[in-house]
Amino acid sequence: MSAAKGRWLLWLLGAGLALCMIPLLAGAWGAFPAADDFVFTTRTHRSWVQMRSLPHVLVTAWRYAEHVYQHWQGTFTGVLMLALGPALVPVTVYGVHAWVLLAAFLGALWALVRTVGIRIGLDKAKSTGVFYVLAMLSLLWIPDLLEGLYWFSSSWLYTMAHAAWMLAMTLALRLPEVSVRKGWWMCGLLWAICAVLGLHNYVTAMLALYSLTLLGAVRWPTQRRNALLLLTGAALIGVGLAISASAPGNVVRMGIEAPFVRHEPWLLHAALQSVQGAARFMWRFMMRTPLMALCVLAAPWLYKALQGSPFGFRRPLPVVALAFLGLCAMVIPHIYAAGNTGPARIVNLYFFYCVLAVPFCAAYCLGALARHRPLPLPRGAKPACMGLAAVLLAVALLSALPYSYISLTRDLAGGRVSEYRREILQRFDTLAAAEPDSDMVVEPIGYTPPAVGYLPFMGDPAHWGNEAVAAHYGLRTVRLGTKLE
Repeated sequence: MSAAKGRWLLWLLGAGLALCMIPLLAGAWGAFPAADDFVFTTRTHRSWVQMRSLPHVLVTAWRYAEHVYQHWQGTFTGVLMLALGPALVPVTVYGVHAWVLLAAFLGALWALVRTVGIRIGLDKAKSTGVFYVLAMLSLLWIPDLLEGLYWFSSSWLYTMAHAAWMLAMTLALRLPEVSVRKGWWMCGLLWAICAVLGLHNYVTAMLALYSLTLLGAVRWPTQRRNALLLLTGAALIGVGLAISASAPGNVVRMGIEAPFVRHEPWLLHAALQSVQGAARFMWRFMMRTPLMALCVLAAPWLYKALQGSPFGFRRPLPVVALAFLGLCAMVIPHIYAAGNTGPARIVNLYFFYCVLAVPFCAAYCLGALARHRPLPLPRGAKPACMGLAAVLLAVALLSALPYSYISLTRDLAGGRVSEYRREILQRFDTLAAAEPDSDMVVEPIGYTPPAVGYLPFMGDPAHWGNEAVAAHYGLRTVRLGTKLE
C-alpha cells in the first residue's frame, strides 16, 4: 500500500470512529441514576447535604465501604468508588460520567495498542489504524451499552476497571525501556493500580493477576529486576483478592443471592466449566462480530508489515493457549461464586478481552510465519483473504447485528431519548420538591430507552430500589403509580 493510500485509509478510519462516537456521546444525556446508584450513595449524599464538606463525604464513603465489607461483599475499593458516584451531584449532569469513561477507555486502549505496536515493530501510523479499528469494534459490538457505559454502578465497576487493566499492562510493557528514575515512577503507578484492582471486581483482578504473573515469569530468565517489579504488582493483586474473598459479607451475600448445588470437588468443576464457557465466548465473539473477518482481511498486510520486525515471535501455539487461559481466568470467579458466567456487565469484559486477544494472537502467528518463513505473498492471496473476510462478515452480520448500538441510534434519531430525559427530570424534580418524610407516587414514564437507562421506580414501595430513592430524597416511601391515580 502506498503512503498516500495509507494516509487516506487512516483518515477514513479516524472519521469512522468520530462518527461512531457521536451517538455514544449524545446518549449520555439520557442516562440517569437508578437502583444501586442510590443504594451506594445514600449515606454520602446525606453527609454532603448536611455538612457540605468533602472530607466528611470521604470519611462517610470509607465507613460505608467498611460496613459493606462486613455485611455484603468484599470489593472494598469498588464500593468506595460507588459511594462517591455521580448520584451525589444534580441528576441533570449524571451522564457526564459516561464521557469520562469513554475518554479513559479509549486513552488506555490507544496506549496499549501503541505499546504493543512498538514491541512488534509497527510504526505509529499502523498502530493508529489498528487502534481505530479495535475502538470501533469494541464500542459498536459491545454486548450491553447500558451496563457497559451509561449506568455508573456497573460501567465504572467493570468497564473502567478494564481500562485500568489496559493502563497497567501498558506500564508493565514499557518498564524495561525507560530510565531508572522514570521507571520507578511508572512502577509506583503500576503498583497503585494493582492495589486498587485487587479489591475491585474479581473478574478484572483475576485477569490482572494472571497477565502480570505471566509477564513476570517470561522476563525472569533475562530481566530479573524487571520481573521482580512485575511480580510484586501481581502479589499486591493477590493480597487484595485474598482480603476481598475473606470478607465476612461474602457469606451473607452468597446465602441470599447465589444458592446453587455445588459439585464435588467444586473448584475442579468450576475450572472445567470455565474452560467450556471461555471457549463458547471466544467462538461467539469471533464469529458473531466482525472480529475474525477483520483479522483475515488484515492478514496479508500484517504478514508484510511484520517481516522486518525485531520481535522474536517464538512459540506461537503456546502463546495462543496462554491467551485463551487469560479468558478462563476471567470466567472462573463468577462460575465459582454463582455457578454461571455472569450478567451482561461481566460479559462485556469477556468481549473487551477477546477484541484484544484475538487480533494479538493472529498478529503473533503471522509474525512467527513472516520471521521464520519469510516468503513473498503468493499471487491471489489478497483477493482470497478479501473474499473470505466478506463471507465471515456476512456470517457475523446475519448472526447478530450490534443491536445495543442500533437501538441507541434509533432512539436518538426518533427523539425518544430527549423525551425520556424530559419525563425523568420531571419525576426527579417532583421528588426533590416534596415534603420530607412524605409518601410519593410517581407517574409512569411512556418509554425507557433500553440502551440508555433503567427505570428507577417500581410499583412496590418496599422494593429495595424504591427504598433507596426514598432515602436519597428524605422521603418515607416512593412508588410507581398509575395514570388513574
